[in-house]
Amino acid sequence: MGYITQDELITRFTAREIETLTGGTEIDPAVVAAAIEDASGEIDAYLGRRFRVPLTRPPAVVKMACAQIARYRLCDERTHAETDARYRQIIELLNDIADGRISLGDGEAEAALGAVSVRHHAPQPVFDAATQDSFLGGLR
Repeated sequence: MGYITQDELITRFTAREIETLTGGTEIDPAVVAAAIEDASGEIDAYLGRRFRVPLTRPPAVVKMACAQIARYRLCDERTHAETDARYRQIIELLNDIADGRISLGDGEAEAALGAVSVRHHAPQPVFDAATQDSFLGGLR
């Protein structure tokens, strides 16, 4: 399941643009769904370095990134400088999030891979400061 819906993509870029990008006078839902899935998978590839993916409650920044990447994918070979630049910016953003330079916000705690708490249990030491001094004192 993708991080956005077709309706969310249309809200961001207009139905007319999505119609044009899917190749005609009507929106092709299968083409849009494939672009959204590809975009979501690409996001997961980056964020998977730091978070459990897919994110169950994607924050707004992830939805925005998904929309931009899906649009880029829909453009296919018809991309132009503006679309390419936006795509590169999104990839930089995803790398910054994955590397911890930018926070995902509220959903981050749930999505984090989880800090592992390491506990070491060992028996009481045989020697403490007092017994070590008395032991070493007897060897001198």
